[in-house]
Amino acid sequence: MSDKIKLNVTMKYKADSYKQANNLCVVEEIVPVPDADFLEMATFPCRDNPYIKLHKDSMFADSEAMHCVLFIAEKQGDGFLVESEGYDYARYSQYIPHAGDIVAGQAIRLNGENKHTLETAVAARLNDIIEGMKGASDFCVSYEQFVSDSKIAECVIDCAKQLTQSRPEFAGLTIDSGNGFVEFGQEELKTVRLISPLRITTYDDDSGCDESLSMTHAACYRHYINNAISEYMMDEERERGLMNWYDRSDSINNKVYSAFPSVEKIDGKLMVVTTLRVRGELTNEEQNALNNYLSGQYSDGWGEGFEQREIETGDRDCPEIYVSFWNSEDFGFTVEDAPQPEQDLSM
Repeated sequence: MSDKIKLNVTMKYKADSYKQANNLCVVEEIVPVPDADFLEMATFPCRDNPYIKLHKDSMFADSEAMHCVLFIAEKQGDGFLVESEGYDYARYSQYIPHAGDIVAGQAIRLNGENKHTLETAVAARLNDIIEGMKGASDFCVSYEQFVSDSKIAECVIDCAKQLTQSRPEFAGLTIDSGNGFVEFGQEELKTVRLISPLRITTYDDDSGCDESLSMTHAACYRHYINNAISEYMMDEERERGLMNWYDRSDSINNKVYSAFPSVEKIDGKLMVVTTLRVRGELTNEEQNALNNYLSGQYSDGWGEGFEQREIETGDRDCPEIYVSFWNSEDFGFTVEDAPQPEQDLSM
C-alpha cells in the first residue's frame, strides 16, 4: 500500500451529479508554507492564520466557482485549499494530498502545450515553403527558412520567457520578450526606513532592580549602541543584514534585498531605524508580512540575543545598558516619509 496514491476526501453516497459550476475550485494563488506552519494550519483550520490573512483578498466565490488559495507544505508536499470568504481562517477548505506533484504536473502540461504551439507554427511554415516550391524539380529546405519566420520566433521567445520565470536565478528580474530577445532588467534598489521604538534598561545597584531609561536620556548613548550592533553582526549577515535569515522564496525575498538595524535620535528621542534596500514597491500585504518578520527577529531572533548583550557606556552614573528592539506594549513600525541621503549600509 505504500506505493499507492492516498486521497483524504469525503465520498458522497449516491451523488446526484457533479455539475462543474457547483464543485469547481479555481486556484488563484499557490503559496509555499514551511512544514511546521502548514501542519498548524491543517490541524487547526478554524483558527485565525497569518498566511490566510495575508492572501485572503485572492479568495472569493462567484456564480462560476470558488476562487481559492492553495497552500503547499514546502518539503512534505501536501496542500491545503482554502476559500476564507474574507475571514482570517479557513471558512471553506479541503486537504489535498500530493498537491506539489499536481502543481508540477500542471507545469509540465503547460510546457507541453507551448511545445505544441511551436510545432504548429513549424508545420504551418513548412506548408508555406512547400506551396512555394510547387513545380520545382528539387526541394531544399534550410533551417534559416524556419528561423526567419516571425510566428516561430514568437513561440520560441514565449517558451523561453516562461521557462526562465520558473528558475530561481531570474527571481526579482523583469522579463521582456520584445524585439526578438528575452531581455532581463533589474530595478534600482531604493532606501526605505522603518521607525520603531526601543527599550533600554540599566541595573541599579542600590535597588537591585533593572530600571528603564527615558529615550531622551538614552540618546547620548547612540554611538555605543551602533558600535555594539556592528560588532554583533555575524559575517553572513553583513551583506543582507536581517534578510539573510528570511528563508521563504516569495515576493518579499525578491523585493527586499537587505535590512539593517541602527538607532538614531529622532525628535529628541532615541528610536530604532531599520534601513531597507528595496526593489520596486511593496504592497500593503507585503509590508505587513515584512513587519511581522522583522518583529519576530527583534523579539525572538536576532534581537533576543542582542538584548542580552551588555553595552558599556563609560558613564559613571550609567556604566552598562541593555538594549531591547522590541516590547509588548507599544511596538510597531512606521515608514519614514522624508527621503534620506544615500549612505553605505554595510556593517
